[in-house]
Amino acid sequence: MAAEKCDFGDVGCYLEWLQEELKALALWLWIQVLDGLAALLEWLPVPEFLTQVDGLTLPPGVLYWLGLFQVQYGLGLVVGAYVLRFILRRIPLIG
Repeated sequence: MAAEKCDFGDVGCYLEWLQEELKALALWLWIQVLDGLAALLEWLPVPEFLTQVDGLTLPPGVLYWLGLFQVQYGLGLVVGAYVLRFILRRIPLIG
């Protein structure tokens, strides 16, 4: 509410203010929980087997055939189709 004044007897105006403050409080609490979770995850040590991995690469012959058959594009289509199917099944009249 931008610079709106409530009359003394206007209970609805005060309830709107209270509702906005409760929303702000809930948002602040959610941010604090997520910040705490992020701090907890940063505090956890990285497992030793992950620090020893230099990098996983496929041989050039495999990369050639994957590129030739456009596997990356095909996997994107398949995953997108499964996500769309999942969303459509959640609609009561369609799924």
